[in-house]
Amino acid sequence: GFTGSIQWQSSSDNSFFTNIGGATSPIYTASNLTASTYYRVVVTNGICSAATTSSTLITVNQIPFASISGSSTICVGTEVELTINISGEGTGPWTGTLFNGITNTEFSSNLSSFKLTVKPGVTSSYTISSLLGEFCEAVVLTGTAVITVNEKTTNTSTVNSCGEYKWDVDGKTYAESGTYTYTNDIDCHVEILNLTINALPVVDPITGATEVCIGSSIKFGNTTTPIYRRYKPINDTDIQIINP
Repeated sequence: GFTGSIQWQSSSDNSFFTNIGGATSPIYTASNLTASTYYRVVVTNGICSAATTSSTLITVNQIPFASISGSSTICVGTEVELTINISGEGTGPWTGTLFNGITNTEFSSNLSSFKLTVKPGVTSSYTISSLLGEFCEAVVLTGTAVITVNEKTTNTSTVNSCGEYKWDVDGKTYAESGTYTYTNDIDCHVEILNLTINALPVVDPITGATEVCIGSSIKFGNTTTPIYRRYKPINDTDIQIINP
């Protein structure tokens, strides 16, 4: 409580105070604040010395501004980063919502510039639909990040090779059978290679005598094991084995 007359005062530096015109009621409403200000009350009663309260600082935070950027073209199934920049004198942590034209997604950060990772399945336009700092909400939200999503095209090749195979698509040499894939993220094209590597034939040296008398006979020997290949004829009746 108080006894006497009230006078509200204000100061920008907490040293020099001036009377606020008309502010003589117990309750004072400060409006249209643009800068942090100190306030105090001086109470007088007749010829008695004035009594002064301790000052109170009202901190004024500037309204932040936010923008989004990061337009790009990607392949379907690929992630991409968007950049959020916040200016003004507002303080974080920041919380907000990102709108892709259909749904809102919440985000948060303690930084004034940060990235958000998205993975759209179709071409989408991203905007900031709301942003709130510790005290103030952004009222100016600018920018649009357009992410163009391209579908992937696929081509499949089947190759039989002996020993090894150099694929001209990726420039690599393969020595084992298998399925290999190469994706070009620039034009969203996928190449698939179904590769069969056949073993190279191995031959043993000829054995036997190397010198004979004129008019004689000689028998040579070779122990190489033939490589056989099993196949099914077109009429699909019998299984035959042939020596390639």
